[in-house]
Amino acid sequence: MELAQLIPPQPVLAALFSALLMPILLAGFSRGWFAMLSPGKQFWLTLSTSICIWLVIIIAGYRGIDSGQPEVFIFSVLAGAAILVTAGLVLYSVWSLACFGFTTTMLISVAESSSSLPAEQWANAYGGGHGMRAFTIDRISVLQAMKLIRLDGEHVHLRNRRAAWFSKLVKMSFRVFAIRSER
Repeated sequence: MELAQLIPPQPVLAALFSALLMPILLAGFSRGWFAMLSPGKQFWLTLSTSICIWLVIIIAGYRGIDSGQPEVFIFSVLAGAAILVTAGLVLYSVWSLACFGFTTTMLISVAESSSSLPAEQWANAYGGGHGMRAFTIDRISVLQAMKLIRLDGEHVHLRNRRAAWFSKLVKMSFRVFAIRSER
């Protein structure tokens, strides 16, 4: 077996390169002018840019038909696309936990404490001294910002069909990914 046979095809190498660029691009798109964009738009811009870089490299180095093996090239492109999808999912998991997860903020509040804390004190540390109510208000504000709920006095209502659909999608993902739900 020759060493050249161990080197992945160009579309796969391009996908690996683009996948490695994703966290760098996301960090770059969260600064400067791009910081005005919502986090979701920054993430989609990162994915789009990574895919464009991958496609440019593929097009620039295309020799699939000339080499007489177009099926190998097509398979390599599909493998590269699978690499990019996987990299995007992994990056999204880590990024969304850091970006949106109050769980990580709760972890930081415990780490900054000098000793272990009872749950209510932990909530106070997280909520800036406001306790469990701050948790609820914080989560309500996120749902309102996402335009999924509306407040009517002390009552919370789903805002529209999209909110109901999103709720069903989340419940379905709990089942798909075997996440236990209390209800």
